[in-house]
Amino acid sequence: VMGHSSTPIVKVALTPYRYQDMSSLLKGLRLLQQADPNVEVGVTKSGQHVIVTSGELHLQRCLRDLNSRFATGVDFKVSKPIVGFRETILPQLKR
Repeated sequence: VMGHSSTPIVKVALTPYRYQDMSSLLKGLRLLQQADPNVEVGVTKSGQHVIVTSGELHLQRCLRDLNSRFATGVDFKVSKPIVGFRETILPQLKR
């Protein structure tokens, strides 16, 4: 459970441009998480791989570290910030 903090939380999804780079990206995300205790890495219910950072500057540094240290050679796209951590309270879609 995250406590109240004045830091804005930024959550984005990362997707490799080439599907075969997925395992390298995931390995890089694990290394990033080990190196930076302030970043959270996870998977949403819809299967998106996300990182949660403590603000825009932190996000930029994490992406730079992924590119230069942890997932070198992996081209990936970064989603726009994902808002709403309370994914569980969204109403179910009628089938």
